[in-house]
Amino acid sequence: MKRYRRIVPVIVCAGMLAAVLSGCGGDAGGKQIVRIGHNQATDHPTNIALLEFEEFIEERLGDKYEIEIYPSELLGSQTDGAAYPDGRG
Repeated sequence: MKRYRRIVPVIVCAGMLAAVLSGCGGDAGGKQIVRIGHNQATDHPTNIALLEFEEFIEERLGDKYEIEIYPSELLGSQTDGAAYPDGRG
C-alpha cells in the first residue's frame, strides 16, 4: 500500500509534465525550462512528489529539460495559472 501511495503522485506529475511541456518557455543553453507552480506548502505530499519528479526527469533527461518547482503560490494563484497556463496575462 505504501508503494502505491508513492507511485501515484509520480504518475500524476508525469501527466502534469506532458500537459505543460507544450506551453512552457525559456531556453537555458539548449534546455527547455519547465516551471511548475502549486498552492501547497513545502512539506505537503504534492510538493514532495514534484521534487521526486524533478529529480527523476533531470536524471534521465537533464540535458534536455530543467524542472523548476514553485510551492506556496510563488508563481501566482491556481486560478491565475488555470486562466493563463502559457504565462500570458
